[in-house]
Amino acid sequence: MSYIYPPLLKKELPSSKELIKVLMSAGQDEDEKRDTRPLMSVLMRLKKVDPRLSRHILRRKSLISGTPWDIVPFDKADTERAQDAKKRLQRVIERYFDNYIDSHMFGVGACKLQWDRSDSIKGAVPSISRIYKPYELEYNTRFERSVAEVRPAENNKLTRHEFEETEDESHLVNTYETDEHGGILRTILFYEYRLYESDKEWHRFIQLLKGILQGKYQDGAQPDTIAAGKEAVEQAVSHQAAFTSSEVDFEFHKITDAAGGTSINLYQERIIDAIEIAVTGTSSLASDRKRNAPTVQERAEDDIALWGRKGLASVINDQLITADVQRNLGENIEAPYEFSWSVQRALDPESMARMLETVSGFMDVPVSEVKRLCGVNPAKKDDVVIRREGQTKPQFSGFGG
Repeated sequence: MSYIYPPLLKKELPSSKELIKVLMSAGQDEDEKRDTRPLMSVLMRLKKVDPRLSRHILRRKSLISGTPWDIVPFDKADTERAQDAKKRLQRVIERYFDNYIDSHMFGVGACKLQWDRSDSIKGAVPSISRIYKPYELEYNTRFERSVAEVRPAENNKLTRHEFEETEDESHLVNTYETDEHGGILRTILFYEYRLYESDKEWHRFIQLLKGILQGKYQDGAQPDTIAAGKEAVEQAVSHQAAFTSSEVDFEFHKITDAAGGTSINLYQERIIDAIEIAVTGTSSLASDRKRNAPTVQERAEDDIALWGRKGLASVINDQLITADVQRNLGENIEAPYEFSWSVQRALDPESMARMLETVSGFMDVPVSEVKRLCGVNPAKKDDVVIRREGQTKPQFSGFGG
């Protein structure tokens, strides 16, 4: 059954007092008192309140999962078995990328796999039959892989359950920053709340910039003159024009200074910076203001990508590959292949060229390794190629022949 934190039925985000109650509920040590569902429900709402956040999360997903991958055998004799495994697991792996990144956002993530036989693929093939909502999960060290499924029960109580593993079903689960419930989104929760409140303050500020238009009439004016004056004021506000008698006068009163909007803008920039840094490791706003920031930004993003890919490979190898081997090769057989990223660290062309020139000075460089690092295959016999005038063949010993 779907869940939503009740205050969110009437407004976009809870009040600051309600947010504190939500965090206190999620922070209770005893299972009987703890309820993480309100917190997860609020965190799910953040992307709707701040569209920029969706872009940041998409950026993080592309940093981590936007790299070629393969199922690699430990021994060349197992190449065919590795290829069969890739065919079985490819759809699940590529779909699981999003769920893995979501586990970073919410602190926990899980999906259920259904294993069935296929007419076109050898062995039992998995498919994702269910992706658990954040409010259906809880980090809990009493359960295997520290994840429990949360189910509502009678009298407003909650029950917690292990994920059942059968011949036809298995699960992929992951946790992130488990010292507190909520993951990265919990870290930025109050930043998003302040940004949300400052947007409302900005709207009020814009209204105040309009000032107040005061209509004045002389003492003793007749009711029809007063009524005509009120209508004239409304016309002036709506149409920037009005037609009045000489007995009605207008005065404009300034309430605030337009320069005051600068402080709101700077305040929001600081918040936006903090949110983007928390999700992607860097800030596009900061990069416009700091010397050499693009280089710093690339390094920060590269660090997040490397760290994220390492964790993602670990989950797939420990859980999905293990489940595949058990169902297709045998319970007691050690996995003869593993999930691996084709490129562990991206290098720009200049760095790649310098690296190859240096390394080839003291060792032979296999063409296959250059192909793997560069992602470029040599031209085939009949291919049309791009060749600079006077271009010569590299003299690296590893390219011999």
